[in-house]
Amino acid sequence: MRTKLSLVLSLLLAAAMTAAAAVPDMALDHAGTLYRLTSNGTQLILSVRTPGGDPPELVPVPQTAGYPASALSVSLDRPDHTVVIAWQEDLGSGLSRVMVATYHEGTWFGPISVSQTGAGSVSSINPVLLVHRYTLHDADGNPYQQPFILLAWWAAPGSPDGGYAMYASMRLNEGGVPNLSDLHPQELHSSVPYGLSCSLLDQAATFAHPKLVVDPQTGNPQLLFADLDQCLLTVIDLHPDTGDHDGEPSATAQRKRNVIVFGMRKQIFVTPTLPFDHAELAIGHNLSVVMYWDTDGAVDYVTMDDQKTSDVSRIPLGDGLSHEQAVQLIDRLAGAQ
Repeated sequence: MRTKLSLVLSLLLAAAMTAAAAVPDMALDHAGTLYRLTSNGTQLILSVRTPGGDPPELVPVPQTAGYPASALSVSLDRPDHTVVIAWQEDLGSGLSRVMVATYHEGTWFGPISVSQTGAGSVSSINPVLLVHRYTLHDADGNPYQQPFILLAWWAAPGSPDGGYAMYASMRLNEGGVPNLSDLHPQELHSSVPYGLSCSLLDQAATFAHPKLVVDPQTGNPQLLFADLDQCLLTVIDLHPDTGDHDGEPSATAQRKRNVIVFGMRKQIFVTPTLPFDHAELAIGHNLSVVMYWDTDGAVDYVTMDDQKTSDVSRIPLGDGLSHEQAVQLIDRLAGAQ
């Protein structure tokens, strides 16, 4: 027992030397300015706190009064000093939509809805946001940096099958203006050509949360989503189209080079008997997944990949180890080789 506790404390010391787990409603730029998206009860507010600044500057987000907002996210294109925010806007009658806006040097763009809002639209919830710079090449092969807004959310949560994940991306042009012509939301489903006699519908509250993270090994973002009706988690590597477009008109070839495509895909079967109420997911090394949940006085977790699911492991709390520290350990474990 003493050896196990010593190992946990050693891992904790190592984890303390790394950044804490990402907080979706705030982001920090290289100069130390902290951006945080909050609600004052009537509208959204972007709080901008410069190093040593007290109090922060409070910038109202336009056209956000009157609708309840949740699932707040902030991400930065740091070189261009652009703040990108996303949130879930509740319209009443069980209908929600996903909104996005940008803030660049005192000027707002948006908000815009990135989910369907017209006739026949479905509710969209739990958006996640990531701004990521890719290295692309022009028609002459010269490299340049292009920021993209990457988005994922959950659609039709009230449907009989529990809904499905959605994905969209847009180039972020200079001055913080998204390229709206890129916006073509896609439904996400597993690539398994046959259905499994399994369902995670009873755990929809846990699995209706897509995730976007950057893989520290490849530098590419990864997208995690669930198929409730097949008990599957899918992890996809996102990278620019680098195909050979020789012989195509230059405008067509360049447009294809500006598209983020799905790379390596891993399918992970989820054992539906595990206690997944209020569980959290983390994408790990080699597109594995770590899932953890609270128990009485401890945090339990399993690691899953396309080969197998581990036995349930437990980190006891107490003796100086808090819940937040245990979660940091598990997040660190997810990225370990």
